[in-house]
Amino acid sequence: MHVGPPELILGHLRRLVAKGGTLLMVKTMWHPGWGSRDWQADFAFRTARAAWEATGDLDDVAAALQFVLSPTLLKITETSVPSTRDDFFRECSATLPGVTIEEGDLLGFGIFAASWRAEKEY
Repeated sequence: MHVGPPELILGHLRRLVAKGGTLLMVKTMWHPGWGSRDWQADFAFRTARAAWEATGDLDDVAAALQFVLSPTLLKITETSVPSTRDDFFRECSATLPGVTIEEGDLLGFGIFAASWRAEKEY
């Protein structure tokens, strides 16, 4: 979602995968509060909690907070909005025949994982 329009990016990624190769993408689901300060703060604290649980190191917690609340990432979340569930399924299915898409959770936020195997050269 941060690299460009899906209709362009997915076709390009498809062409990069050699016959028999696999493309794996993980993408954030659109959330109604995406990009708002409340959403960003919630994401920052969930990320900090995950850093604490993974390492037990307060420096890692501080680094996670600084990263998620950095002006650069704040700007990205304001300008780069993830697809809705239906749009993501439609975009992937139209470009990647036979794609498998699963839904999951990361830090309390929804994510998609799309897996596609190249059966021929594109």
